[in-house]
Amino acid sequence: MNRHRFLIFPLTLALAGSMGLSACHKNDGDDMQVDVSSSMETAVRTDIENVYTAKGKIISGQESSMNVKGAAGADAVVIDQVYVQVGDLVKAGDVLYTIDTTDTERDLALKEQQQAISDQQNAIAQSNNQRALSDAQADSGDQYVTGTRDLMRGAEDTNQAIDQQLQDQQKLQSYKDEETRTKAAQDALQAQVDSLQADYDDKYAHYQDLSRQAAMKSSELGSASSNAGSTQSTNAGNTGSTQNGSAGSTGISPEAQKELDDLNREVMKAQWSSEDAKDALTKAQTALSDAKTAYETAKSSRESYESTVKADQNSTTTDVRALEDQGTAVNKNNRAVLSAEQSARNAIASQSLSHKSDTLTNESEIAKLKEKLENGQVIATMDGTVTAVNVAAGQTYSGSDGVVLDNLSKMKVSADIDEAHIADLHVGTRVRVKTDSTGQTQLEGTVTFTSPTPTKETSNNAGTGTSGSSSSSGNSQNTKTRATYKVEVTLDEPNDRLRIGMTATIDFIVASAKNVIAVPTSCLIDDGNGNYFVNVVGTGSAASGGSDDLSDAMTDDQAEGDNADGTGTNAMQGSGAFGGSAQMDSADFSSGEAMDTTEVMVTTGVADDYYTEITSGNIQEGEQLQGSLPGDSGDYSDMMSGIYDTQ
Repeated sequence: MNRHRFLIFPLTLALAGSMGLSACHKNDGDDMQVDVSSSMETAVRTDIENVYTAKGKIISGQESSMNVKGAAGADAVVIDQVYVQVGDLVKAGDVLYTIDTTDTERDLALKEQQQAISDQQNAIAQSNNQRALSDAQADSGDQYVTGTRDLMRGAEDTNQAIDQQLQDQQKLQSYKDEETRTKAAQDALQAQVDSLQADYDDKYAHYQDLSRQAAMKSSELGSASSNAGSTQSTNAGNTGSTQNGSAGSTGISPEAQKELDDLNREVMKAQWSSEDAKDALTKAQTALSDAKTAYETAKSSRESYESTVKADQNSTTTDVRALEDQGTAVNKNNRAVLSAEQSARNAIASQSLSHKSDTLTNESEIAKLKEKLENGQVIATMDGTVTAVNVAAGQTYSGSDGVVLDNLSKMKVSADIDEAHIADLHVGTRVRVKTDSTGQTQLEGTVTFTSPTPTKETSNNAGTGTSGSSSSSGNSQNTKTRATYKVEVTLDEPNDRLRIGMTATIDFIVASAKNVIAVPTSCLIDDGNGNYFVNVVGTGSAASGGSDDLSDAMTDDQAEGDNADGTGTNAMQGSGAFGGSAQMDSADFSSGEAMDTTEVMVTTGVADDYYTEITSGNIQEGEQLQGSLPGDSGDYSDMMSGIYDTQ
């Protein structure tokens, strides 16, 4: 397993160890080499702090710029009197300086007069607009009444025309029905006349035929009698009597005479039947003539009324169209008067808005002028010390920071923190502060502000502090452009030796752990996978090549060449500059014995320059641990090059 030891011994410790070993060698008076390939360390219970140190400056706890309200940019004011100077102590409510309000009073009076005139003009315009609206509303009402009346009349006339048209349609239908009926009667009578005419023609033809037969029969029978000629010359009405009277004298046989008589009777019957048929035909023809007359009358009436109906339809159509045109005209007139009415309302609203806009502008300017008058005196808003006076009597002033007040009873510290460390500092982080003025006195405080945006960027001296150590170099050079962020610290207690602008050294306590088990960071072994181990030391059997007796403990006080107890003995022990104790027992390195170690996995927590907190792992207070030194007691090049190096 590839493991890397954390070689974080300070160079002074390495040099002190070398001096201590050399001293032991000389005191023994023996000329021998001591093999120190490893050293003993002790697990301790102590307090650990991870500290980031930066440079800053003292600022006031509260600063306020006393300016004339509304006096900015073009709104310049003339200073009348100034009542304070730098260094004066003032109370909230004290008058600091006043302004000349002569011009402001004149401008205010003028603006108020202009507003009064504008109000009068608006009243006149609104009166005219209101009168125009009243006229438009009256016209609108008249138009509505007139248009509604005309439309109702037109509608009534149109409805009457429509009703008349319906009546005409009904009457026309009756004419059509009468025409149909008379036509049907005419057709029926025509058929009857045609039938009677045919019947009469048949009967008359039958009569004519029988008359010819009777004449021929009579002629045939008359040849038998000498007086046949005289007999036939008699009146046809007396034919029967003559024949009956002369039958016996003509010599015609009774059978022939009977046949002739029967034939004459048939002729007579046919004559009568023909005459009856003619009478019936004459009557039918008369009825047909009457029917034709009735049909023609009905037809003429229907045709005549159709003209009347058509004329009524045209009149109704004209009335409907006239009503539609009248409705369109009424709607148009209504829209016109409503538009005029709305225009009058719009004129009122427009005038009102225009006046309101002018009034708002004037009122805004009047308010500003009144504010200038009301703020003719600049009053202190806080207790404090005058640290700047930028105004003078008679001066025209439009800037800021007229008079600056600072609260010096409660001071703050401000620092610009490098981008690498700003994320570790938060509101609430505890702080210790030192200044040249307060000497070794440590001032306590708390971070109360961290800026989310950078205050500046720099390409040199990017680091303004160091982490872990309570001492700060802040001299690392970096050509890369880096950002810094403003941090403010509020001090817990006031100190009358502090002044604004003093340089301060600030220790930010990034993390801390109280009364915890810790081991020297040099004892930690990193396996390269994020796991850490320590070697716990125990006593084992003799090993060849063991070291000479080394009975004195090495401490960090050896860096200054002092023994821990000041007696000059071989025991070297003390608390050291790292906040914990360290010693080596002579029993651990007695000749003939070697160290047995047990590797223990641990989890680390807060670390400072020397110690690292152990949060988990079977490490007890006072246990001896195997530390790390260069492999050759006479060679310290590895230690010098390995500080803060994990290789």
